[in-house]
Amino acid sequence: LSMRPFRCLEGAEKTWCHVPYPYAIRRNIAEATTDLEYDLLFLWKDRTDYGIDMWNGLYYRIEPEGEGFRG
Repeated sequence: LSMRPFRCLEGAEKTWCHVPYPYAIRRNIAEATTDLEYDLLFLWKDRTDYGIDMWNGLYYRIEPEGEGFRG
């Protein structure tokens, strides 16, 4: 995991990082929102923590709502 290209934002108490999905996806949201959900994977860690714990991940379930999405 240390070699992954995480992009992170440091906050006052926690650091939030985007987790790039490691496999090829079609990014087609016309059929299902799963590809979009995979692009929106995040994790957090305390500012004092060393390394990244993938158990602190966030996964957003997304569904169509009107002309947009809700998640």
